Amino acid sequence: MVDEADLLAAPVPLDPHPGEPITLVFYSEDVLTNTKGLLVLCNGAGAVRAGQWARSVIINQGLGPGSMLSYIQWAISLGWAVVVLNPNDVHKQGKPVRQGGSYLEHAQTVWDHLLARAQAPIYIVAHSFGGTVITHLAESRADAFQDKVKSIAFTDSVHTAPSDPVVQAVFQDRAINFVSSSLPLGTAMKPAASCRRATAGTTSHEMTSHSAFEAVKHWFAGE
Repeated sequence: MVDEADLLAAPVPLDPHPGEPITLVFYSEDVLTNTKGLLVLCNGAGAVRAGQWARSVIINQGLGPGSMLSYIQWAISLGWAVVVLNPNDVHKQGKPVRQGGSYLEHAQTVWDHLLARAQAPIYIVAHSFGGTVITHLAESRADAFQDKVKSIAFTDSVHTAPSDPVVQAVFQDRAINFVSSSLPLGTAMKPAASCRRATAGTTSHEMTSHSAFEAVKHWFAGE
């Protein structure tokens, strides 16, 4: 991502001690000054790392469908800033990373030091367990989340309905879950308790972020 999308890498913890284990979060240089839009990307659980939707797809079909690169390049083409979370890489040498020892603490650190300080409206894409990461982040920062987040596109997310009434309202109004289905891309489905749903255009869970890309762009545009 650093090479292909010209993103920067910041350490977590933000003030690492010499020799201290760290993880990385990736962001565009204009993340704090951009006023047009800020795309935040969050992958699912497991072995995937920042910039990856599905390792198996990368191995078998390439970076195009398996990585976040197309989303990043699209956002940059619109003049948006980008932040890529890394919620699975939170333990090093058998110990939790300081300021980011769990998926939630990682997301909170990125929110507090980057997203909360950003000027642009925030657009979020979260895949699978990434939807749970975003839901828990939203509930821990409910008022600020409501103020700053413009739109959310989940892709086959496994999150449950938020309990916080502020976040409930945000999800009902601004979120959609593109779910795996044999029906054509964008077909409206019965809403879940958390948010509305539409089809991702594929029956493969791992491919939903790639397959739903065009629908996500339309959703963010309010179409």
